[in-house]
Amino acid sequence: MWYLVDRRINLIRKKIFVIMLFQNLTRVLLTLVLVTFIVTACNDEDEDPLFPIPGGFSIQLEGVSLVTYDNGTYEYDPDGAASDFVDNDMIMLSVDRGSLIDTRETRPDSPRYITPLVEIDFYDDLGNDILYPEEKIDGEINPGGDYRLEWEWVDDIHNRRANIEQHGDDGSWAFHFRADQPGETGVIFKIFRCEGDREIESHGSSDNPNNPQRTERVCSLDEGEVFRASAPLMIHVDEYEGIEENGRYPHDRHFRIR
Repeated sequence: MWYLVDRRINLIRKKIFVIMLFQNLTRVLLTLVLVTFIVTACNDEDEDPLFPIPGGFSIQLEGVSLVTYDNGTYEYDPDGAASDFVDNDMIMLSVDRGSLIDTRETRPDSPRYITPLVEIDFYDDLGNDILYPEEKIDGEINPGGDYRLEWEWVDDIHNRRANIEQHGDDGSWAFHFRADQPGETGVIFKIFRCEGDREIESHGSSDNPNNPQRTERVCSLDEGEVFRASAPLMIHVDEYEGIEENGRYPHDRHFRIR
């Protein structure tokens, strides 16, 4: 008889244990759901409804797509129409291919080899274009120009094979690749957002003092990074005549390098 009583007691204890375990798991699950809801709500509040976080981007030259980026993956020459600029899953900077422009005639005081102007276009997860505003309009700060393009090279400044130039009249979302020395390198594109007051600072010089090589925006608040490519865009620089003893191509580096 006592054996039956002990057995019933053990069964009751097991039931109580299962009930308490279920209650604790329920509490944990409800907590996780609440935290997820709060985080999602905060992210929704932080995201700009006019300019959603990009899902990818494309780099184009006169309407021809050189490369597209989507979820960490690059597709080089997606339309098969940019063989002069793309080869072996890389952007090719080459005099022989014709992807570089010799600026010695137009800028005898600052000879260098750069690509024609290329544009970077961002789009959302559904493939819709995100039309980011310019930082400046007619030389003045654009009140709605809260976003700016930034880039980060995988190599330090001394070993960098290429660079990016953004001239005063190129706009905020266009630039030139520049050949610096033979070899391969990579660049990661980013977008920052400033919700505070902004001032435009000019760096470097050009033939026109009112049209500097590079303008930089100073934000009164800490800028927030809203997009960063998870993999670098790969670039190859071919050799060409005129390389200096230091292994670099001749450039008058009077503008700011980042």
